[in-house]
This record gives sequence, structure tokens and C-alpha cells, in this order.
Amino acid sequence: MNEVRIGMVSWAHVHAEFRAKALAEIPGARVVAIADDDAARGRAAAERFGVADFVPDWRHLVTRDDVDVVMVHSENSRHAEQVIAAAEAGKHVFCEKPVATTVADARAMVDAVRAAGVDGTAAFVSRFSKEADRAKRIVDSGVLGQVLMTRSFIGLAGIAEIGCPPDMTAWMQDPALGGGAPGSTKARTASTCCAGWSATSPRCPRSRPTGPNPASTAKTSPPPSCATRAAGSAKSARFGA
Repeated sequence: MNEVRIGMVSWAHVHAEFRAKALAEIPGARVVAIADDDAARGRAAAERFGVADFVPDWRHLVTRDDVDVVMVHSENSRHAEQVIAAAEAGKHVFCEKPVATTVADARAMVDAVRAAGVDGTAAFVSRFSKEADRAKRIVDSGVLGQVLMTRSFIGLAGIAEIGCPPDMTAWMQDPALGGGAPGSTKARTASTCCAGWSATSPRCPRSRPTGPNPASTAKTSPPPSCATRAAGSAKSARFGA
């Protein structure tokens, strides 16, 4: 098996920690470098996971010859610049959700991945849960007829309440960096619904907040296509699909 060499950009999102742990358990996968604009945070992560190279500037990481895949876990509004640069450098890309905070950024990311001919994947892992798989099989069977609307709920008290680090809580609550709570919560629900929708409708559902707590509740109903909702979710868990 050929070794897959991974460069990780930013530890701003707590999922970087979880994924680094998972990568350490996968034969043939190795994190070769970590970049973070918070040098103390990045160096600490590199030390915890035995990564020899800490790179202060992510731009240097994405152009390294010894990096095959770039994993981006930065603040949501920074995804576009980093994913586009990685793709243009010929690297495969894994990007934390939501993909971007604007439709224009999301489309530019998809275009860059397609133009470079690399693989780009968004972290919509809920699509691969047993529950989502069973729901899709039920929809595909036609037993429900044409699905016109769904409601989905995310049972989180809040990012601080569930134990996210203070630095992550701060940027996620900053609209300029995080894009607002609905973007992060709707990304999960809209993506999962899109994955199961194709059997009954050529369009993906539109997701919008509803109920007393819009940060944790989303309502979905047909119209516009996923392409026009790309900032909150992607039509596929894979860029450019």
C-alpha cells in the first residue's frame, strides 16, 4: 500500500483533533505537517501527534512536495482561500463543514477542484451513518411516495455547552468568521436530505431555521437546486460531483 501523506491546516475546529486521532489508526496514512496561525495551538497539536513539522504559514504547507492531501479545519470563512490554493497546488482536499459562508466562495471552490482534476471532499459524515443509509433506502423504495417536506432537529444545547474549546466558541459566534449558527447547523441537515432526495425529486431541499431555537432546528422543503444553496451544503459530499 502506498503511503498517503497529509498536511493539516488549522486546529481552529475541534474536529481536527478527532480526525488526527483517527488518521493515527489508519495504516498507510501519515500526517507530515501541521499549519496554524495560532502557533502555540499548532505546535501543541504537532507534539501530541508526533508530527515533526509545524508550519506557521499554511501557504507553505499546501505547496509542499511531500503532501498528497490537505485537510482544512480553519474558521468557516477561510475555507475558500485555503481549499482553492491547495487544489491549484495539485493536492486532494478534505474540508470541514460548512463548505463556505457564501455561495460565490463555494462555487469557486468547486470550480478550482474540477479545474485541477483533484478529489475534494466535504466533511458531511452524517450521510454515511446507518440511520441516514436506512432513511435513503426507505425513500428510494418509493413506499413514501413523493416527499414534499422534511423537518430535522439537531439536539445540541450549544457549542460552549457541549465542551467546544473557548477559541472555537469565539470564532463560531463571530458572523464574519463562522457565518452564523444556522450555516453550521443547516449544513448537516441539508446535506443529508440532499443525499436521500434524488429518488423522489430532481431538486434538493432548501433548509431554513424554524421553531424557537433557529440555531438547533431546521425545516426543509423543495425548490432551489443544491447548486444555488452551495454555501450551506454541497450537492454531494464530494466537491464537483
